[in-house]
Amino acid sequence: MKNYALHVSEFLKWFNESFDMKFKQLHRKNVLEFKTYLKNIKGNCAKTVNVKLSSLINF
Repeated sequence: MKNYALHVSEFLKWFNESFDMKFKQLHRKNVLEFKTYLKNIKGNCAKTVNVKLSSLINF
């Protein structure tokens, strides 16, 4: 549960900083952009990216 909350929190922080607006609904485009951010900017490996994205599925 703790990791789930951390992953969702990381997404919400990224979303707010990237779009300067309050999050309302999860869209495929945003998930793909977040995935790119995790891989290219944060340097997360594929396994870590998949774990973080799977947390968003339940969000």
